[in-house]
Amino acid sequence: MDMATKTPEVLHQAGMCEREMLLKQMGRTIVELRETKGWARKELAVALRVNWNTLGRWERGERQPSLPILLRLNGIFGSLMYGTVLSVPMTAPEVMKGDAQ
Repeated sequence: MDMATKTPEVLHQAGMCEREMLLKQMGRTIVELRETKGWARKELAVALRVNWNTLGRWERGERQPSLPILLRLNGIFGSLMYGTVLSVPMTAPEVMKGDAQ
């Protein structure tokens, strides 16, 4: 396999790793902010109007919250979420569906 054929695959893998790292970072931030408020996962899930299992997936970096959820998180936690939220790119299907699940 020559370099021209291999490059897209390598770039794709690098992109996925970066996205996964960013999702994990956002998840850790959600956990830290939730714990700083002294809230259980279920309490934050109620405030966000989502299932607590869904919130757990976001906190583990397995899924990405939709834009409306990110805006609710920002409303709850304030500007502390701003930098983390903007660092995680959303793909077109997630934007169109309104959810990353």
